[in-house]
Amino acid sequence: MKKRYAALLMAAAMTAGSAITSFGGQWERTGDQWKYQNDDGTYAAGGWMCIDSKYYYFGADGIMLSDTTAPDGREVDSTGAWTQ
Repeated sequence: MKKRYAALLMAAAMTAGSAITSFGGQWERTGDQWKYQNDDGTYAAGGWMCIDSKYYYFGADGIMLSDTTAPDGREVDSTGAWTQ
């Protein structure tokens, strides 16, 4: 019975540990524009993305909008972050 309980606890701990999200993406500069490459190699595109607790809007081409108004009417500052 103790072995079964220990195995159940170990399985639960391993499952909980594997559910932690890892954010390993990186910013890329293309000329005077910015893109964000996700840790899986894809690029943020076509909407809002939360990066380091800030929201950024990316066009369909993957370019981050900055110092403008996003298509949904929200404004982003010169760093590209949503200004609330």
